Amino acid sequence: VFSTLHTTDARQSIERVINFFPLDQSNHVRLHLSLNLQAVISQRLLPRKDQPGMIPAVEIMVNTSRIREAIATNKIYEINNYIAEGEIYGMQTFNQSLYNLAKAGAIDEEVALSASSAPEELRMQLRGIFSNITENKRGKAIVGAQSRLQKKGEDIPLVTDDEGQTSQHPAPTAEPPKPPSPSTPPPKKSWWH
Repeated sequence: VFSTLHTTDARQSIERVINFFPLDQSNHVRLHLSLNLQAVISQRLLPRKDQPGMIPAVEIMVNTSRIREAIATNKIYEINNYIAEGEIYGMQTFNQSLYNLAKAGAIDEEVALSASSAPEELRMQLRGIFSNITENKRGKAIVGAQSRLQKKGEDIPLVTDDEGQTSQHPAPTAEPPKPPSPSTPPPKKSWWH
């Protein structure tokens, strides 16, 4: 553990660390932070609905290449989107965590809304209005590909899975790429991959 900070989320934690240093060193600090940071985990303890006690709503940010680049190039405002799209890396936003806890019955929806940094967005998600939220088979919120496709104006068809659940999934946009011919050398990888 590098530090415990009194901040509300991962983005604010990164900004706080950078702001500890003089302004003329911020580029250097951002670069070093982007290369050395492993993860940021933020939590908010909330009263349980299903039993006595508290339960954490947790935002998890893993320092992926996209987040590393956002920190190094001072595009920290993009981090929340990358967290929302990063379920494959184990990431989730507070709203995703609050949504999952409320849908599982662990917390009351009003408690979730009061703990959210974006309560109107969460309210729409809980009512099924927010179109870039779906649930995977484990019932966890997924944000990302749908919102990117909808921003481009592409239609997202409804698909029924093996269990009869209907959800939206992006349609395939093109044929899969063909493998390179034996005479074509493989592309060189950059040193940062």
